[in-house]
Amino acid sequence: MRILAVLWLFFLVRLCGAGRRCKVDTSLFNVEEEKEDGVRILKLTAKAGVTAKKVKYDGERVWKDDERSCLSAILYLDGEKPTLAVLVTRNAKYKLKRVYRYHNGKKWKRSRKSKHKRKLKKLKKKLTALKGKCKPADKPVEPQTFLAVAPPPFKTTPITLDLASPDQSTFEIGKSLIYGVSYRGFIPKDAFYIFSVMDAGVEVWTAGTGETSGLVNSYTKGDSSLITIGVDKGDDLEHKHFEKLDGKWREVTLGDFLNKLKEMNKSGSSPNPFTTSPFSQ
Repeated sequence: MRILAVLWLFFLVRLCGAGRRCKVDTSLFNVEEEKEDGVRILKLTAKAGVTAKKVKYDGERVWKDDERSCLSAILYLDGEKPTLAVLVTRNAKYKLKRVYRYHNGKKWKRSRKSKHKRKLKKLKKKLTALKGKCKPADKPVEPQTFLAVAPPPFKTTPITLDLASPDQSTFEIGKSLIYGVSYRGFIPKDAFYIFSVMDAGVEVWTAGTGETSGLVNSYTKGDSSLITIGVDKGDDLEHKHFEKLDGKWREVTLGDFLNKLKEMNKSGSSPNPFTTSPFSQ
């Protein structure tokens, strides 16, 4: 009986990945662990059909908002506990906002992008110094591959996405077929961010002052083509939607975009352009 208990405990430890993933509500989020510039992070992505009004870690509330839902989050760990968090949230009108939080040693508090950058830089410096003191026998944690709905927030090198011939050296490209609609997702690699989107050399969108993009989704079926571009401006995020009509791209409203997407899918229900990802198919 004791042997069975020990085996069961061992199984639970392996299943939870040293316990960190199990400290997040996996009924709300898919959770992956990796490293970013030497910092262990947990990447949370809201499961399809789920409305996540709060984010908790080990029972402690990181964030809660009755008016908004969390689409994705990155938790930055200092040791075994997260001390920084970046969340992508959405309200009932599909207005997106990036939220920053930090732990002051007692509880989670609101933060700002500039403050988050300073604290993250300090954390990276601290962990780099600790790594230098590790003994040769210490075994580093191996990173796992994961692509989130929202990419890491700080990018430095602008690039152009050409839908007709995307550069695979600068983009992660996910492909899938969802309800008969061919879906491609483009996320810039490393330190890149999207400054403009083109189609066979023809301009579709160019970032305005203070704007960047870290995600473009493309939907095609027959002669019908749609794209949605995630635009980041400071702490705010929004989606711009475009339809290709008679060979020319034009910006459309969210309502027109969703209606057209539903028309493209004759089976009745459309993929959610805000939560569906070809990388997880």
